[in-house]
Amino acid sequence: MSLSWFLVCQPRIVIKIRKLFSRFLVLVCIIVAASGCGAGSPPTPTLPPPTQTPPPAQASGASYYVDSVSGQDSNSGLSSSQSWQTLAPVNDNSFEPGDTIYFACGSNWDTGLILRDSGTAEQPITLTAYGSGHPPVFEKPGGIAIWITGSYTVIDGLFLQNAANDPDIPYNFRGALLIYTGTEHNVVRNSEFTNAGVGIKTFGHHHLIEHNYIHDLVLVYDRPRESYGAIGISVNDSDTEIAHNRFENCRHQAVAYGYDGGAIEIEGFTAVKDNIYIHHNVSIGSQGFIEVAETKATNVTVVHNVSDDYQQFIAWDTTTRPSNFLVEHNTIIRTHLENACPFFTMFYYREEGVDPDESWLTFRNNIFYTTWQPVLDNARYPCNYPHDHNLFYAPDGSAMSDPVGYPLGPGDVIADPQFVDFDARDLHLQPSSPAINMGTDLGYTSDHDGNSMPVGPAPDVGAFEHKSHE
Repeated sequence: MSLSWFLVCQPRIVIKIRKLFSRFLVLVCIIVAASGCGAGSPPTPTLPPPTQTPPPAQASGASYYVDSVSGQDSNSGLSSSQSWQTLAPVNDNSFEPGDTIYFACGSNWDTGLILRDSGTAEQPITLTAYGSGHPPVFEKPGGIAIWITGSYTVIDGLFLQNAANDPDIPYNFRGALLIYTGTEHNVVRNSEFTNAGVGIKTFGHHHLIEHNYIHDLVLVYDRPRESYGAIGISVNDSDTEIAHNRFENCRHQAVAYGYDGGAIEIEGFTAVKDNIYIHHNVSIGSQGFIEVAETKATNVTVVHNVSDDYQQFIAWDTTTRPSNFLVEHNTIIRTHLENACPFFTMFYYREEGVDPDESWLTFRNNIFYTTWQPVLDNARYPCNYPHDHNLFYAPDGSAMSDPVGYPLGPGDVIADPQFVDFDARDLHLQPSSPAINMGTDLGYTSDHDGNSMPVGPAPDVGAFEHKSHE
């Protein structure tokens, strides 16, 4: 599909009279929108300060309505009974700080939406849902379903699919939701992404991506020696927070690698990736949790995540220059033989690159459960990264006797973590678990579930704090 629709500057329809009139409708709009599409208010993270402060719950600007079923583009768009029908009025209009654009549940659009305007810290521009039923669907086969080129916007409660899957699209435009270069302080929350080459691609700074469901993705392209896609979130700049998201099956069959994809990719030549905070996420059945490719990445903190995926927990390719990755209080499961590799490893890509060293990574207070590969790569790209107070376990019948790959660090143990029900993937701890009280205090006050920690004299290791220490 061609990108010309987006790249040609669209004429804007500035509706100043409508905006003035709409200020009187704000209270009515709030009442109509309150029903939503079933999304609740997410809890506020209690870990270290986020890079993006969530905006106020209710903006005070104008409200606009779009309904693909019963709307008309000749309407004013200023109430649910006067809703627009297509995305053309949205793409052509100018929006001001505090404005909210409501999309009707049960609607579907396949032409692509572009929002060029910016809100402010106090009054963001919000795109969200109203009514009941399936959340509003945005798709753009081969292209960008929603493109944000402004700052201080909020995407809340939308559904994106069938996008970013055309091999002819340039790298910078491969995202069902694209937050573009030069933007700041955008929020994506409570939304769902599926059947896309890349769910969310971000450039710019201080973005918050939280409480989304990203699953069952596809490749952008699949070539004999290289493939790309099935990526949940692609981070292309600094100061990004990724929290409380659920990734499932971010993975697709590929000619070159067998399978490709992953929950999160930190990538791209154009900028150093610094100060990235990844916490309280769950990834199930993805190709890997984090891959760092073709970039320099520093100060990346990975905390209180649960990963039950195929390949790595973190992999750097041989074109990267990482430093100061902190991996703390995660529960990481690897039981798939297919594409098995060490939890922390390097992938060869284009050039041999530099050897890894201890400045790249420190990992503490984690649980590693493995049946096929050790946690550390002691073969092709060996490095004994600093590690302490981790629990490692390879159950009977595993392919290795040493689940670590190097000698244990201070406070490390090899032991059965005694999950409540491993087969059902209830990874909370039994009261007799050796993971209880074995961690070192790193200053965290809530676990993966939001429960207070530590409960006992020292924190438990892994993502979950046992609620009572008898």
